[in-house]
Amino acid sequence: MMRRGGELPNPGITVRAMRRIVKETYTLPTHHHTYFELLYLTEGRMEVCIRNKTMRAGAGDLLVYFPFEDHTEKVFNGVYAFTWIRFESDLAQSSTSFPAPQQIEPVIHLPWPDRFQQLFDQMILDQQIEDPWSRLILHGHLMVFFGLLQRATRFMQDHQQIGIISTDNSQRIQQILAHIHENLQNDLSIRELASRAVMSESHFSHLFKEFIGVPPRQYFIYARMRKAQNLLLNSKMPIHEIAARVGYEDARYFARTFRRIVGLAPSKFREQGTL
Repeated sequence: MMRRGGELPNPGITVRAMRRIVKETYTLPTHHHTYFELLYLTEGRMEVCIRNKTMRAGAGDLLVYFPFEDHTEKVFNGVYAFTWIRFESDLAQSSTSFPAPQQIEPVIHLPWPDRFQQLFDQMILDQQIEDPWSRLILHGHLMVFFGLLQRATRFMQDHQQIGIISTDNSQRIQQILAHIHENLQNDLSIRELASRAVMSESHFSHLFKEFIGVPPRQYFIYARMRKAQNLLLNSKMPIHEIAARVGYEDARYFARTFRRIVGLAPSKFREQGTL
């Protein structure tokens, strides 16, 4: 069986954000890693064969690969963007431990995507800083991630038990998420999204927030800003064109919104060159 990757650099944690255009669907041969590997998809689609099952993953899904766990990945053509986190096994054994294989599915749709993404972004930023406190801070971020993942897993289990998130509802919300990411340049109303989910506006808004952690409109704005971040870093497109690409006719309004969400002006964010 193929093994991909060797030892991780000190302090045993690596976090990266990647985005690319996949021209043709491809399949990676069955392989495993000697460490934990997590992939958080922000754009694109893939399929993974693991634990004797085949599972699909899309935007907002977290793929969890335990050390020495064989898996096969198929990546579909189109935009493919994700954050991956790799860490050594001994870091998973702590007071805030990583869930055991029987406690977590290989593919899970995370609630509260903005909270997870902000944590990943901060991990990437702190990983690039070399000072006496970098190791401690990065380990602290990882412990926060473990705790947040445990909380998210319990949240999903509890809400499934009381019927708030049924399989049918989960599929509907995931379809809405895919629709949002495919239409960031358009103005999507709550009425339109609720109609697509075959729900009343009030029920849809309540269910969306229960499942995702933020209201639909807030998620839509955040998804636009994430798309803008990727375009700023991975293209030479002028800022006013990026604004139009994510649905803002007024570039100045886009810049104000971007600064409010991201904390930097678009030009400054591009200058820093990091997610």
